[in-house]
Amino acid sequence: MMELVWGLGQLMAGWLILVASTAPIVWWLSRQAQPIARPNVPPTWGGIEIILMFIGYLFITLLASQPARQLLDLPELPDGVPRSDAESNQISLITASLAFPFQLMFFSVLFRWRNPESRHAFGLFGSGIAHDILTGMRTWRWCTPMVIAAFGVPVLLGGLIQMKPDEHDLSTMAENASPGMLALIIIQAAIVAPIVEELAFRGAILRSIAQNEAGCDVVYASAIFLPVLGASIPETLPEIINRFGSSAFLILLMPWYLRIRRRHDVQTAAIWASSALFAALHASVWPSPIPLFVLAMVLGRVTLASGSLLPPILIHAMFNSVSIVQILILK
Repeated sequence: MMELVWGLGQLMAGWLILVASTAPIVWWLSRQAQPIARPNVPPTWGGIEIILMFIGYLFITLLASQPARQLLDLPELPDGVPRSDAESNQISLITASLAFPFQLMFFSVLFRWRNPESRHAFGLFGSGIAHDILTGMRTWRWCTPMVIAAFGVPVLLGGLIQMKPDEHDLSTMAENASPGMLALIIIQAAIVAPIVEELAFRGAILRSIAQNEAGCDVVYASAIFLPVLGASIPETLPEIINRFGSSAFLILLMPWYLRIRRRHDVQTAAIWASSALFAALHASVWPSPIPLFVLAMVLGRVTLASGSLLPPILIHAMFNSVSIVQILILK
């Protein structure tokens, strides 16, 4: 139990270090930044484009995996022989780095073919950047302790039954990573993942279903069912929780979601649904879906309130940077 409390304390220490180091930037921006009115450009895409987005993302990742293996100079293994966790994690990291620019190009082509101004519908503007950065920094400062608390509650409850939280692959890799590999881990956590995930969840999905009640229901239902799909049958308690924990959590939240739907508050329902899907796609690392749902709720609200995608990208990047600081402290 003390080890779990120590880990949570390290996360809070990482947050405090970043708050202190970014305080001059926040002070300067608060004196310089001015809010700016932005046009409300409705999205011109729908479910087909979103499905194509995920298919394209996976296809590009698959294509990038082969050159990633070649860069690592890993030997070919016979059919049926799995690679070690360390090799698999290295391949995944290099693959994500190689695929990132091509995924951005694919997203741009996919969503601009129907509307050249789709970047505005995504919330990508060239003006008001200083105010967006200030909004993101201020929101990150108050929401991070709340998200860490949402992580700490299931972690401490699990500690009562001697169940430790799952460790993220990047954290595992960082323990014995070379300087070059550690730099890639930092880039992946602080740049690649925030940009790709915010474009997908707060850009494409949230903005699309924020005016579509049926779309909210489809996304929320998908978030419940996706984590339970799998060829293997879970046998141990940790495997069962990893497979069904996220879905059970989202089912418990359904009465609140349905209450929002009955009020026909489409924007709030869209935030809940997109946050549920965001949490569900991180279900393999328990109890991450719980705090990430809380984080995604904040990201969704900031996205719709600001009209810009820059604040959630920055919040996401700074939140991941807390874990990076924790990793560097341990090293």
